[in-house]
Amino acid sequence: MGELYRDISPFSKIIGSLFYHDPVSRSGVAVRKWLALAHAEEMWEYGLPESTRAIEALILSSKNTADVDLHREFNRLFIGPYSLPAPPWGSVYTDPESVLFGNATLGVRSWMRENAVKLHLQCREPEDHFGLMMLLVAWATENDVDDEQITELLQSHLMPWAFRFLDLFEEGADLEYYSAAARLARVTLADWRDRFGFKVADVRLAR
Repeated sequence: MGELYRDISPFSKIIGSLFYHDPVSRSGVAVRKWLALAHAEEMWEYGLPESTRAIEALILSSKNTADVDLHREFNRLFIGPYSLPAPPWGSVYTDPESVLFGNATLGVRSWMRENAVKLHLQCREPEDHFGLMMLLVAWATENDVDDEQITELLQSHLMPWAFRFLDLFEEGADLEYYSAAARLARVTLADWRDRFGFKVADVRLAR
């Protein structure tokens, strides 16, 4: 395991699940149960104090929002059938043509090959999905991936577009549950960027 990033795994996993799993699915319910723990907001180590407020808002929204509404909002934000307010795939932001399966996808696939990562996805989808990449970061910290490779994944493949995605995602969310999730992810990534000294490329974004 890379020593530099060993402590970020549970936080990356929570954020990844918030953005990848339906809140009423088994994985989504597990995250919401974690949020319901007493003082869950005090367990978050990054992006303070903004992350504390975001988690408090997540907890409150999770309690006060019906499952059917959370499920409907997940579909609206991530599935469709209508245009997504903020598509969660990196290529939409970094590729000049703003397409799926673009250069960002190819970059993540190359990283996966170099690190012998094989994903078993339920459907054919681009691997540069924000939630999936956060789960991939968690996996990498737990499976003997070198610090340099984790740095590359975060610094070169995720952060050049993640903050723009999160800004648009928060603007497009109708429920506080997802607005708060965007704030939590943004301040956590910003903390990691500053804490680990990432040199994020200034990429011209298509959106």
